[in-house]
Amino acid sequence: EDAKGVLERARENEIEFSDNMKLYEVKILRNLAEKREDREKPFAIAKELLCQVKSPETDIEDLSEIEYEIALLHWDNGDLNEALEHLNAAIKQNPDRMQYHMVGGHIYLDKKAYKKALEEYGIARADYEESPSLHYNCGLCQEGLGLKELALEYGIPVYQPTKMRDGTLAEQLGQLA
Repeated sequence: EDAKGVLERARENEIEFSDNMKLYEVKILRNLAEKREDREKPFAIAKELLCQVKSPETDIEDLSEIEYEIALLHWDNGDLNEALEHLNAAIKQNPDRMQYHMVGGHIYLDKKAYKKALEEYGIARADYEESPSLHYNCGLCQEGLGLKELALEYGIPVYQPTKMRDGTLAEQLGQLA
């Protein structure tokens, strides 16, 4: 919220934003957005940046970040195909950013495209080997593919219906510690 306030005061004082500052504005507004309507402004700024960056005068060092931010905005809105379209454009521009592949895995997991998610997680593993999220999500993918034994190797509990004392069926939750 403080960062958003700084941006608003800068706009009120008619301070001209560089392209890089506009990109930071997109990141700040995206992180603060709670609903679709809140993402309209960062979308507009990011799309404007995408059109403008063809100019050699931009101060944005890694132009793939614009596509990445647009992908995240679409993902936050639940528009998974659009998110992947922009994320793939970011990956094409900067294939060495493992963060992009990690997010790609998350989006494919949301789409229940488990094999594609595992491919992306496999690439991201170079930087995220120690990430509990990577291992857990790989297990979710294995479970989604029906490979329960592999899912268990990743620490994913496989739920089995069990009879309760009163005779009703319930899922055994177990303790996740």
